[in-house]
Amino acid sequence: MTFGGHTPNEDDINRVNKYNVTDNSWSQGPNMQQSRSYAMCGVVKDPGTGEPVQVVVAGGNNNNAGHLNKVEVLDLKTPGASWRWASK
Repeated sequence: MTFGGHTPNEDDINRVNKYNVTDNSWSQGPNMQQSRSYAMCGVVKDPGTGEPVQVVVAGGNNNNAGHLNKVEVLDLKTPGASWRWASK
Protein backbone atom coordinates (compact mmCIF):
# COMPACT_ATOMS: atom_id res chain seq x y z
CA MET A 1 0.00 0.00 0.00
CA THR A 2 1.00 3.58 -0.53
CA PHE A 3 -0.38 6.39 1.62
CA GLY A 4 -0.69 10.07 0.72
CA GLY A 5 2.20 11.92 -0.80
CA HIS A 6 2.13 15.06 -2.87
CA THR A 7 1.55 16.19 -6.42
CA PRO A 8 4.23 17.73 -8.64
CA ASN A 9 2.91 21.10 -7.40
CA GLU A 10 3.67 20.03 -3.81
CA ASP A 11 -0.04 19.75 -2.86
CA ASP A 12 -0.53 16.99 -0.26
CA ILE A 13 -2.94 14.18 -1.12
CA ASN A 14 -4.99 11.67 0.89
CA ARG A 15 -5.03 8.90 -1.71
CA VAL A 16 -4.32 5.28 -0.82
CA ASN A 17 -3.21 2.70 -3.40
CA LYS A 18 -3.19 -1.07 -2.91
CA TYR A 19 -0.84 -3.46 -4.72
CA ASN A 20 -2.00 -6.96 -5.67
CA VAL A 21 1.01 -9.30 -5.84
CA THR A 22 -1.01 -12.06 -7.50
CA ASP A 23 -1.74 -10.15 -10.71
CA ASN A 24 0.87 -7.36 -10.40
CA SER A 25 -1.75 -4.59 -10.40
CA TRP A 26 -2.59 -1.44 -8.42
CA SER A 27 -6.04 -0.28 -7.30
CA GLN A 28 -7.28 2.67 -5.31
CA GLY A 29 -8.12 2.11 -1.65
CA PRO A 30 -10.21 4.31 0.64
CA ASN A 31 -8.88 7.86 0.93
CA MET A 32 -7.50 8.93 4.29
CA GLN A 33 -9.32 11.69 6.17
CA GLN A 34 -6.23 13.95 6.20
CA SER A 35 -4.04 14.77 3.21
CA ARG A 36 -0.44 14.13 4.23
CA SER A 37 3.05 13.45 2.99
CA TYR A 38 6.11 12.02 4.76
CA ALA A 39 3.93 9.97 7.13
CA MET A 40 4.87 6.71 8.83
CA CYS A 41 2.76 3.57 8.67
CA GLY A 42 2.53 0.19 10.32
CA VAL A 43 0.49 -2.99 10.31
CA VAL A 44 -1.29 -4.42 13.36
CA LYS A 45 -1.49 -8.22 13.27
CA ASP A 46 -3.86 -10.59 15.04
CA PRO A 47 -1.75 -12.17 17.81
CA GLY A 48 -3.41 -15.55 17.29
CA THR A 49 -3.21 -15.90 13.53
CA GLY A 50 -0.56 -13.36 12.53
CA GLU A 51 -2.95 -11.99 9.92
CA PRO A 52 -2.93 -8.23 9.27
CA VAL A 53 -6.05 -6.67 10.80
CA GLN A 54 -5.34 -2.91 10.74
CA VAL A 55 -3.15 -0.37 9.02
CA VAL A 56 -2.05 2.67 11.02
CA VAL A 57 -0.78 5.91 9.46
CA ALA A 58 0.74 8.53 11.74
CA GLY A 59 2.24 11.98 11.55
CA GLY A 60 3.64 13.46 8.40
CA ASN A 61 3.22 16.92 7.01
CA ASN A 62 0.40 18.90 5.44
CA ASN A 63 0.92 22.18 3.59
CA ASN A 64 -2.08 23.77 5.33
CA ALA A 65 -1.69 22.29 8.82
CA GLY A 66 2.09 21.89 9.08
CA HIS A 67 3.45 18.92 11.04
CA LEU A 68 0.67 16.46 11.86
CA ASN A 69 0.17 14.70 15.18
CA LYS A 70 -2.94 12.75 14.21
CA VAL A 71 -3.18 9.00 13.64
CA GLU A 72 -5.57 7.25 11.26
CA VAL A 73 -6.57 3.58 11.36
CA LEU A 74 -8.03 1.34 8.63
CA ASP A 75 -9.70 -1.94 9.63
CA LEU A 76 -8.63 -4.52 7.02
CA LYS A 77 -11.21 -7.09 8.13
CA THR A 78 -14.25 -4.88 7.44
CA PRO A 79 -15.24 -4.76 3.75
CA GLY A 80 -15.72 -1.17 2.60
CA ALA A 81 -14.15 0.23 5.78
CA SER A 82 -13.13 3.88 5.93
CA TRP A 83 -10.22 5.48 7.73
CA ARG A 84 -11.02 6.62 11.26
CA TRP A 85 -9.13 8.75 13.74
CA ALA A 86 -7.32 6.75 16.41
CA SER A 87 -8.52 7.40 19.93
CA LYS A 88 -6.13 8.87 22.47
